[in-house]
Amino acid sequence: MLLSAECVLTRDGDSWVAEFPQFGGVATSGKTRTDALKAARDVLTLEAVDLMTDGASAPRQAHVAEVHVVSVDVSDDDVEAARCVTLTGAAERIGVSSPRVTALVKSGALDVRLVNGRRMVTIESVNRLLASDRKPGRPRA
Repeated sequence: MLLSAECVLTRDGDSWVAEFPQFGGVATSGKTRTDALKAARDVLTLEAVDLMTDGASAPRQAHVAEVHVVSVDVSDDDVEAARCVTLTGAAERIGVSSPRVTALVKSGALDVRLVNGRRMVTIESVNRLLASDRKPGRPRA
């Protein structure tokens, strides 16, 4: 029986893992890529033996995995935006209204940054506020 299957190789620390998604994620490993591929051939042989013993046919050969290189161009503004939320987002996280967030910004309890022309509240200041002993009432101006 000729059995062909896609083998997905991934690096795991100091070793390599060889996985067969077509066979429910059956996997093996090796210290090197070559060792992992040799072990993968052994595992695939055992799968073929099981299929032949059970009188089953091999799974239909189909692409079950693809590898693509994905690139992103991250700017300083993107980094800053990732550290902030909108005023509405801050209100949702804190559990208050948007006007209350505006009051908290004016009082200095929340920090605001201008990101891509938009006022954003820093997540750090939201977390700081949530960790503090908040008192009911309006913040002091």
